Amino acid sequence: MPIVNDHLWYLPHQKKELEVVLRAILEEPDELLRDFFKVSFSTTARRLSLSDLAISVPVRLLPKPHFEALRNQRINERLQWIREADPLVEFIRTAEANIYRVEETNRQYPSRVAAISVGTDARNLRQPMSVNGPLPDRSVHLIVTSPPYGSAQKYIRASSLSLNWLNLAGPDELADLEALSIGREHLSRIRDTDKSPAPLSKAFRNLIKQIEEMNPLRARITQRYLEEMRSAVTEMSRVVEVGGHVVVVIGNNQVCGLALRNDKFLIESFAESGMRLEVNLFDHIKSRGLMTKRNKTASVISRESVLVFVRTA
Repeated sequence: MPIVNDHLWYLPHQKKELEVVLRAILEEPDELLRDFFKVSFSTTARRLSLSDLAISVPVRLLPKPHFEALRNQRINERLQWIREADPLVEFIRTAEANIYRVEETNRQYPSRVAAISVGTDARNLRQPMSVNGPLPDRSVHLIVTSPPYGSAQKYIRASSLSLNWLNLAGPDELADLEALSIGREHLSRIRDTDKSPAPLSKAFRNLIKQIEEMNPLRARITQRYLEEMRSAVTEMSRVVEVGGHVVVVIGNNQVCGLALRNDKFLIESFAESGMRLEVNLFDHIKSRGLMTKRNKTASVISRESVLVFVRTA
């Protein structure tokens, strides 16, 4: 199974055993069961990797001289556990835990229904595959979403191991997948030449200009992020019915030391699309996994905004 930089993330004998488990899963004829076990396998494969599980993107777990003795001790204990762990046993343990979660959820919510996909791109919401075509205007009562953070997270890299193991994207396809995503850390040459359908507001144009004076590449990445986020906002606003709500969880961060007010940008964008801000709450991030710097020009995210928008007409 081709895994990006597999020599960094897996001990040879563990990767071989994981491949055996995955082959058995892929032989399951029932598609729903197969997908369920693939999710459990993805979790198992991440746990048995040599990456630091406290960080969202794969970062090699290694003891270091400047770490405290207790931290290095815990790292060495985990590395020893990885060397000795049985992938099949760990997969069964994970699958059984997930089975229990499903049973408990079914027990507490006996009337729940299966999710229905409305496309793979927030900028182009679609009807179910059996119908196809755009999702109708004013047809959705509630949207709850946590969109990407600008210049803050390496989204494709964070999921690269799972994407490879589940054959959703090979190592040589990750760059193409990133080019389709909002909040990416690189710009493809083709998409970078696309023209924005409408200019940004004066405040954000000035911000882009300031960033450009320090780092032209980060300026283009930030501008593209804002433009594509606005496209997603326009599409969400299109499908929300009168009286319907959109709940957005978003964090602010910095680019080249300058504040990127994602919350302010969303409030402006939803207002342009006919949505009124009804509630604005703050939530302090406790997990350190989402606070890793994306690069030297970005900052950590310590607080999120919970924004609730309503369509009034």
